[in-house]
Amino acid sequence: MMPISSVSALPAAALFAFALLIAWPLSAAKPARPEVNAAQTAWEPSEADVLKAKLLSYLYFQAKSNRDFQTAFNTFAKATAAGMNFKRWKSTQEKFYDSAGTELDRSFYRMTWYQNPPDAALPGIFVAVDFSARFSNAGTQCGTLMWHRLADGGFELIRDQDKSIAKADQKNIKSPSGCSEP
Repeated sequence: MMPISSVSALPAAALFAFALLIAWPLSAAKPARPEVNAAQTAWEPSEADVLKAKLLSYLYFQAKSNRDFQTAFNTFAKATAAGMNFKRWKSTQEKFYDSAGTELDRSFYRMTWYQNPPDAALPGIFVAVDFSARFSNAGTQCGTLMWHRLADGGFELIRDQDKSIAKADQKNIKSPSGCSEP
């Protein structure tokens, strides 16, 4: 399998073709829409930036779903991975996927782009990819992947933040994604 980080070296046309092959978006849910932080209007993502962020998010979750946790972990930025314990992270992932059951669908329903956010540990372009997934046993998993855009146009994963919502609690959530949205 091609390392996830090497996707950044692919030309935009190849990324687009690959995205078509994997049937983007992954579910019938509303496709992710790029948003740019309103306070920062000097920069907007290119179509290639949007496609790369979507594709990398898909590949990251594909690795986790396939229990290829080493590949998924290798997606994290070196600085992020250095602050994590792989064995503990892997154990947490295994427990979740063991109990969650079959993944029924996953959608990336919003992308928000930031240029040099004041609270970031480093300068640059960041994109938050909001996702939701439904599982046969666990209800819905919601969260955000935070990617940092590198100077060469590639991306590195800075954060994977998620929470699970039990099936019994789903009836109280009215958003189309099944997640509590601001």
